[in-house]
Amino acid sequence: MGPEIVWLLRNVWPKDTPDLTGTSLASVDDDEARRLVNAVEDVKREFERYLAQDVAPHISLSPTRVGVVESVRLFNSEHSMNTDYLMMISGVLAGNGGVLEMVEQRYTIAAVEELGRFSEMPGLDLSRPAG
Repeated sequence: MGPEIVWLLRNVWPKDTPDLTGTSLASVDDDEARRLVNAVEDVKREFERYLAQDVAPHISLSPTRVGVVESVRLFNSEHSMNTDYLMMISGVLAGNGGVLEMVEQRYTIAAVEELGRFSEMPGLDLSRPAG
């Protein structure tokens, strides 16, 4: 894989659905807090499923001036009201390969920030003695 462009997607939420992430859990009882957290977890699982099953198969594998999307990976916080994601796209030289445009058809993203370009670093060979 080539260098990866890393995007920060802030507050990913389904369009036309009330956003629950701003709800203060301190102001509700335990049962309601559990229901809210579970609802947010459901949104996160559905977003990850949507990206893998509905977006990734429609990414063009034809070369362009900015490269070919080789892979898309998502990272997020588990078990929290946070719906921010790091999205790493490998293969493209610039831009997002149309991935964000596909996501934005179904999801609202409060802010998108390109964090930069990263290359995989080689791992350390722990079988060799130091020195």
